[in-house]
Amino acid sequence: MRFVGRLFGLMLIFVILVVTPCAFWAFNIDRVAMNPQTYKTAMNTQNFYGSLVPALVDGAASDSQTDPQIRAAARSLVENISLDEWATLSDRLLPPSWLQDQVNGNIDRLFAWINGERSLPDIHFDLKLLKTRLSSSDTHAAVNIIVPKLPNCTADQERLITAGTFTEGDKAAPLLCNPESDTNRKLIEDNLTTHLITLGEAMPDTWRLIDQLQPQARTAASAVPTDSRTPRTRLTEFELARFRGFLWLDSRLIVLLFLVPLGLFALIIMVTIRSRKQFFQWLGWGLILSGIITLLPVPFMSGGSLLHPLTNMQEGLATNGQLIGSLIGGMASSIVSGLTLAVLIQVAVVIGVGFVAVIISVLLPVPEPEVSLRDVMAAQMGFTSGMGSTPRPFGSTPMMPFMPTPTPPPAPPELPDPLADLFPTDKP
Repeated sequence: MRFVGRLFGLMLIFVILVVTPCAFWAFNIDRVAMNPQTYKTAMNTQNFYGSLVPALVDGAASDSQTDPQIRAAARSLVENISLDEWATLSDRLLPPSWLQDQVNGNIDRLFAWINGERSLPDIHFDLKLLKTRLSSSDTHAAVNIIVPKLPNCTADQERLITAGTFTEGDKAAPLLCNPESDTNRKLIEDNLTTHLITLGEAMPDTWRLIDQLQPQARTAASAVPTDSRTPRTRLTEFELARFRGFLWLDSRLIVLLFLVPLGLFALIIMVTIRSRKQFFQWLGWGLILSGIITLLPVPFMSGGSLLHPLTNMQEGLATNGQLIGSLIGGMASSIVSGLTLAVLIQVAVVIGVGFVAVIISVLLPVPEPEVSLRDVMAAQMGFTSGMGSTPRPFGSTPMMPFMPTPTPPPAPPELPDPLADLFPTDKP
């Protein structure tokens, strides 16, 4: 029976060693992912706001679906514009301070909606400052940086520019090249400036995510039969609420994963453990092994092997370009580093508690050997057989054989006192 209990306890310990690391990583991933400060810190650390413009240009240069002319122009910008010029372009076209305020505000509103503080996420960007920048002299200053870095114009493109045509064939995109003559370069700069100003004027004052979802909702609703058609906006709000409920429930249920190893260890206490010494032994070694197994993924994450495909996106491109792959990889690296640090701290505490429990188990005295009912019965039977009597049930008191009560001896007769006549007494 004792062997079966130990075997059952070892099986439960194996399950605990599998579930506990999963609970640690799931809890910390959820904690880091559901913390808005995680994304703010990652973006600030990786200079996301100042690198967005060059990253977008690099994305256009590496996207095979982009128009060949735009792709060639973007690649030329990536290869020829210096870091200082990228900083100037970012400040003129997409100010990092404005972008940071907008992104941080949306992050706060999104997590306030997830936590139930808002009825809608209300993701929006205030574009008034950007419209003002595109309609001011900042646009012309940015164009003066861009045009000299574009690919050189071909002879056909030079003739089109001289003729006042700034598109090639039936393409809607303007010519993006660097003319040799100053006159044509001035024409290209003015045409590109006009396009940017037109783009700024066409921008709304505020961009809202819900406005982008509603047209799609109306399109989807048009395919529904008339008799069962309902306003698609309500369904969209329901889907958003369902998504929020899933995130909220997931973050609460993950904590319950820690109850699984606790319940299993309670079964070990009931089935296997029979003393305080064994309790601290099982507890200590269980915590130590669980902590060690939890740390096994850390070298792979800190070594960057998980982020290797993302960071390799920059291979084959210019070093001055701010690449989308490296930007995403850097942000993911910041998030992973924060996650790893939290796991290391928690596991260090768990392993420390495990070592304390092991030390306590060593200091506790060895318990006395257990005496089973069978051992007691065997001893009782041996005792009774030694007295020559038949075995008696367990717990009965052995009876002594009957012996008669001894009779006391008679008293001796009284003798006369010879001095009684010489010394008379007053007795009557």
